[in-house]
Amino acid sequence: MAIQPITTRAIARSCGFGQSTVSMALRHDPRIPEATRQTILAAATKLGYQPDPHFSRLMSSVKRRSVQRQTQVLAYVILWKRAQDHYFYRTYREYRAGAQARAAEFGYQLEDFVVNEEGITPRRLDAILRTRFIPGMLVAPVSFNHPARNPLGTENHLLHENYAISTIAYALSRPEVNRAVHDHTLAMEKTVKILRERKFRRIGLVLSRASHLRVQGRWLAGYLLAQQAMLPEEILQPLLLDDINDFPVLAGWLKQERPEVIIALEMDVMQRHLSHLHLRVPHDISLAHLDISGDSPEFAGIIQRNSAIGAAAFDLLLAQILRNERGAPSVRKTVMIEGHWQDGPTLRPSPSPA
Repeated sequence: MAIQPITTRAIARSCGFGQSTVSMALRHDPRIPEATRQTILAAATKLGYQPDPHFSRLMSSVKRRSVQRQTQVLAYVILWKRAQDHYFYRTYREYRAGAQARAAEFGYQLEDFVVNEEGITPRRLDAILRTRFIPGMLVAPVSFNHPARNPLGTENHLLHENYAISTIAYALSRPEVNRAVHDHTLAMEKTVKILRERKFRRIGLVLSRASHLRVQGRWLAGYLLAQQAMLPEEILQPLLLDDINDFPVLAGWLKQERPEVIIALEMDVMQRHLSHLHLRVPHDISLAHLDISGDSPEFAGIIQRNSAIGAAAFDLLLAQILRNERGAPSVRKTVMIEGHWQDGPTLRPSPSPA
């Protein structure tokens, strides 16, 4: 005999609330007070209620198709001393575009709030969000020279306890929140693997120390892991530059390590240095880029899927909102988005088999 499912009407009769209130509570609608929601959830659990996954998927589809009816604003928080510096970076623009595109699917709109010495203060941001009933904030990658950062590299100034919150990338270390990031370690391992398949044997890595710290050393970790499969004579010392424009240090490293190909991020600076040394790309030396824009076919390297990272960060934020959770989560989640390889003219062609 088939077991009859527990309905919202049965739960409503059991706990004394209206059926619409029960339905909203089971969806973790933030408009339902927490005490009411807990009472309804307890009654549902006692009756053995289980949500219908097919119905949930249907309702999700309906929401996606009816977003034009109402738009809810969420905060996109930019912690940069100079906001124009943040907007300058193509990667950060792609993060935001991906987050906004995903937000629009569910009827949300991201609004930028710049927190710095010339913009709004954290307390002012809190007051604005409370006044406008904005339930959540998505924090953009944080500038390392933002005045809010203390010498320990932490941020404790955001008044986040009353809001759902998530962030993009690793730079926001306090508060500890859910985040979406590129899988830097895997991307580096994949890059080295492909280069070795293309018959490169002396594979170098050059990064600014700032870029190294911003990803918490994960590119370097992937590079060192990949070296475990190399012969001793193939292992090169990676170069971390305190100043990416330090030409003499780079020139000395090139002379000592003699790389056939360089994996790098600050590619415009790298090309300028190589040109100054009269090294032609890819005839004399090849290059592999760690963050190619999707519309830049002039490089070989990794496309990080920055828009997908922004979308994943919004998904984390929306999940908190729908569960009526506020503040830093008790168990922090990090969602890693895998990049993919793009061939390009900065790599010399693989030698033909003998």
